[in-house]
Amino acid sequence: AFLGQKMLNAAYVTNGMGRVITPEAEFFTMSVPAAVLYIVSMVVMLLFPSSFSIPVIVASNLCIMLMPGFLVLGTRFLFNRFFSAGGNARWVLEVIAVFLLCCLSYNAVFLGALLGAYERIWRAVRRRLSEKFKNQDSDNDHSDDSF
Repeated sequence: AFLGQKMLNAAYVTNGMGRVITPEAEFFTMSVPAAVLYIVSMVVMLLFPSSFSIPVIVASNLCIMLMPGFLVLGTRFLFNRFFSAGGNARWVLEVIAVFLLCCLSYNAVFLGALLGAYERIWRAVRRRLSEKFKNQDSDNDHSDDSF
């Protein structure tokens, strides 16, 4: 679906309809409820790995279905952090990346997706808090204008 949307955006640009492309349509996003579902299903998979009950199987399927999208978000977040870090921070990130790839190669995919889900939830919380404080500041600014 994301690649289809990218092709549609490219067709819009080549036909001179670039104004209909919104910023949300240009970047890959996942929803906050999907992130919560992924984290819950990951926790269920970790707590009950060998159980063959229906809820555990459903949680495993949810985790596997949502993993690729959140892995994209997690790797994008790591690359942004990696290339924006300088000096010793970059060296620490290199050591962590080598450790994850060598020692936890199979689980690195799930952990990268977990990082993507966590980052998506944290970004939504940060945006909500900034909007809340911005609204409180604008309400306080107008309260003294009664003269």
